[in-house]
Amino acid sequence: AQAFWFMTVRPPQAMQLDRSDASTVSAVGKPRLIVLLFDELDYSRVTYLRPQGLDLPNWDQLSRQSLTCTQAYSPFLYTGLSIPSMFVGKYIFNIYPQNDKMVTVRVMDDDSERALSDYDNLFQKIKSLGATTSCFSWGNPFMLAFDQWIDNYYFLPFNSPIHSLSQTRPISSLPRMLIAQWKDIANTLPKIRKKNLLKTITTDLENHTIKYNLMLNCAREEIGRGSSDFIWVHFPVPHGPFIFDRTLNQCSSAQQDLSGYLGNLVLVDQALGSISQAINDSKRRDQTVLLVCSDHPWRKAGLFDGKIDYRIPFVIKFPGDEQAAEYSSPLNAVMLTDLAPAILSQQLLNSQQARQWIDQHRAQFARNGRHYGPVIKSSFHQTL
Repeated sequence: AQAFWFMTVRPPQAMQLDRSDASTVSAVGKPRLIVLLFDELDYSRVTYLRPQGLDLPNWDQLSRQSLTCTQAYSPFLYTGLSIPSMFVGKYIFNIYPQNDKMVTVRVMDDDSERALSDYDNLFQKIKSLGATTSCFSWGNPFMLAFDQWIDNYYFLPFNSPIHSLSQTRPISSLPRMLIAQWKDIANTLPKIRKKNLLKTITTDLENHTIKYNLMLNCAREEIGRGSSDFIWVHFPVPHGPFIFDRTLNQCSSAQQDLSGYLGNLVLVDQALGSISQAINDSKRRDQTVLLVCSDHPWRKAGLFDGKIDYRIPFVIKFPGDEQAAEYSSPLNAVMLTDLAPAILSQQLLNSQQARQWIDQHRAQFARNGRHYGPVIKSSFHQTL
């Protein structure tokens, strides 16, 4: 299903938009929320199941100064359903790419098929507060459905050729864009040839490294510029391919067996350190809230050591908080669509207030009012 999304709607090149008139520098005193979503980041692997010798100093420092939700879950086990579900605050069971609109969807408890952009969404709610928004993403072009509510974005398609990364363009007619890319898709479908296997793997590793660095650089630049009140960053790690060699302590042709996931966790930690430094160096550091989460847990964890934990990290760092806090009741990250606006409207100023808000609102985002875990199976997806 995820491949189907890429095949039908992914743009053939990187896309960038900066509405400079709409994203002028905000007042330093306004609150700012930065959401870092690390693809396939597993709660257990950075906490109680962390292998001995895997040092994650920036993650540990963040945990010592933040509210950690110890029973947080993603809506689904797939990016293609989890992230749009988090954007609209509903469990999206089916996605149907269209030519005349970005995508139509079906949500839980609603048999009707509607355009994704028809639903109230995270960016819309934040814009209604008078806040400015930025979104830096790769893979599925979810945010294109919400273009009118995003002031600044950089989107990188899942399989962008390296040579096209410098090409940017604003959103134009989506139907024309979809039709135009069919020839590109037909010409770039991978051929199953053994002699090209090594080249393909190398290109995938290079592309993944570039995606990681682009997302990091976009985020750091926007944090330093200080023009956005809300920044969403979707990092491609620790999801594979694995691009960090722990032995060499650098990005390289890392092992592609499952132990390579641990190397990509080091990149998660390095990104956290880099983003934290950018926040501390910015003029809005005292008004910045940092939220770290994931779109789904590590789906191949059971193949790695036989241990499966469906939880994801969900960590909130408020400015001025210097002590660790926990929220131990279950929640689903689909609640982010209301939690983020609550933070930006200054309803929540510290970990204690966030705990109270989550406790009061979590049930309305549970399936049937009581199920918080990810949907393991739907009509469109099968469990791994």
